Amino acid sequence: MSLPKSTTKPFSMVMLTNLQRLRISFYCKWDMLCPRLSESVFFIKHHDDFISWVLPSESYDRSNPYLIEISPPNLKSHIVKTMNDYACFETNEIHQLWGNLLLLCRADTLAQTDKVYRGRIVIDSKVHKLKKIESIEQALASLTFSNMYPLRYDGGE
Repeated sequence: MSLPKSTTKPFSMVMLTNLQRLRISFYCKWDMLCPRLSESVFFIKHHDDFISWVLPSESYDRSNPYLIEISPPNLKSHIVKTMNDYACFETNEIHQLWGNLLLLCRADTLAQTDKVYRGRIVIDSKVHKLKKIESIEQALASLTFSNMYPLRYDGGE
């Protein structure tokens, strides 16, 4: 397949641009056809995002890149990175969307066993998971976002 003579960009750049447009178009089309579908996909895809997050009061291996301390800046970074894949959600919907995600996380936790064991050792509990969710909710409440995509953080710690 050859490119038309008027194209000055390499083929891979044209394809990347088209793929990005297709990705955004896919989310927007589904959002327009079925507004709840994009939200449902978001909840399914991200309801486990905070499993490896730790309370600020907990001691943990800070050199482990998979453990993330719950804080407004860390939450903001995660939200901005995630929301750039969901261009059809308005910036004024972010708090409600993430609040609903945390509500789903809370319901998921309440449906689980009281304690999580590895062998005979308790490695987590329902109470601990709920404390993490509450801490993330507090961090979310302190954040504000601008009205632009890609999202920009406005401070608000």
